[in-house]
Amino acid sequence: MFIKYQYLRLAQTINLLELDTVIFCIFYVPIAITCTLLAFILRWWWWRQKSNNPNVKISSISLNEYEIAYLADGISRATDMAFINLVRRGYLHIFPSTREIEVTKKIPNQIHLLEKAVYSKHSIISGNGKITEQAINEIQHNLQKLGLIFSESQSKLVIRWLSTFPLFVMVVLGFFKTVVDVLENQLFGLIGIIWGVVTVFACFFLSKPHRTKYGDTFLKELQQRHSKLKEIQILNKLSSTRTKEFIDLNTNTKSEQLALAFALFGKEVLAAKPFKAVQTYFNPPNYESTEDDRLFAFFYPKK
Repeated sequence: MFIKYQYLRLAQTINLLELDTVIFCIFYVPIAITCTLLAFILRWWWWRQKSNNPNVKISSISLNEYEIAYLADGISRATDMAFINLVRRGYLHIFPSTREIEVTKKIPNQIHLLEKAVYSKHSIISGNGKITEQAINEIQHNLQKLGLIFSESQSKLVIRWLSTFPLFVMVVLGFFKTVVDVLENQLFGLIGIIWGVVTVFACFFLSKPHRTKYGDTFLKELQQRHSKLKEIQILNKLSSTRTKEFIDLNTNTKSEQLALAFALFGKEVLAAKPFKAVQTYFNPPNYESTEDDRLFAFFYPKK
């Protein structure tokens, strides 16, 4: 009881917020560095723990173009992929100068759910994502089952929050100390700068990891295996109807090769002739793109 009483008296006597700025920094900086390292180690450790899937070998994994696109760059690339496929097959027509989309013909019943969602005029305008969410959930489920991406609970709870909790304690402490210094007519100086740096690190660790290490390894191997599809000059050959040669022996048709090229390498391949109309749509002349223009951003399911 005596020790507990003395400890409480000491805690009441020492108020961190009332410490001199220099003394506070001597206390604050080492702990902030320790918390940053702890967040990094926890995040890396969990990433490593979920990187192995003993039941599935990389060489035996087979994904469709939408699963590959989602693995490479998430929902955005998968929906872009659906849009490009619909344009190339003639179901949609785009007007690059006005960025308008016109439905040209009816889609068949046997078509990917994501393509149905993009084709739907209601989905394109209002972002009604029932079909889209169903398609994305199916893609996510398949990739999670193979151990290629993290589940929502893993990325949010364990990696995002548990690993960054110590850092955010330091962010809150640094914020209140900065406020106290300002109220006491002290300049926004050393502690404010240190607090800003810690806040930036904390925000960095808040980013959700997308792929597991296993998924990273698989994607890199896939990109190396199909590296020819990244070369613009080679892709230009596919725009010729006379060309019958296969650039990539692992695919069956020209359409599959173009789809795989975009799924793996994204907008890097849009300079090729087969993607010319779509490239003009994404970046029309005299148009300054903004983050709000990221195609079909409203397709992100809100949970």
